[in-house]
Amino acid sequence: MALAIARVKSPVSSLASLNQDDVSQALDQIAASKEDEIDRTIRRLPAATLKEVLDLLENSRLIQVAAEGDTYPVAEDAVYKLNQLGLLAISSPTMETVIGQTMNMSSSDCLWLISNSGESSGLLKLADLAKEKGIKVVAMTNRPDSPLVAKSDYHLTTAIGQTVLQEEYLFSRLASSSLVEAIFLLLLNRDKKRLSHIQAHEKLIADRKV
Repeated sequence: MALAIARVKSPVSSLASLNQDDVSQALDQIAASKEDEIDRTIRRLPAATLKEVLDLLENSRLIQVAAEGDTYPVAEDAVYKLNQLGLLAISSPTMETVIGQTMNMSSSDCLWLISNSGESSGLLKLADLAKEKGIKVVAMTNRPDSPLVAKSDYHLTTAIGQTVLQEEYLFSRLASSSLVEAIFLLLLNRDKKRLSHIQAHEKLIADRKV
């Protein structure tokens, strides 16, 4: 972990370094950091790997998206977007339920695992279970050398953004969310008919809005 932090230390900023006397300047610092985080995530994606991942998502009978802790909202967003596109996707905030879902999946499905560190024991267990069942695994982490990546078929790297008070704790939900958004737009661009599926969904839930 120390080696991984050392490699990315230069582009990583700490919230502790924000200007405490000038809120406007502090906001500028945050904006610059977040813009750089998104830019490094999107622009450095390996095109060949991303194409294979898009092919996998399109051709899978079922897509299970899993994450733990404060990364779970990213997984929930991915599930929402995939279903809007007409691609069947599932998830759950409860790891016991997620494991049960994976047990009922087959080699015609795929597993998309989202973890900043790539060290989540629950996700590592899911990856092992998927391998046993012949299910392809896509990992999305900010550590290419993580245990989760070693157990996956495909890896998409997210940029490390900021540290919170101490260098050892890294977080980057924005980078993960941006990558999910990029995948959503690329899948939509592949088949413009998916737009009508999104519109039909929006029409069905329109009565839930004031």
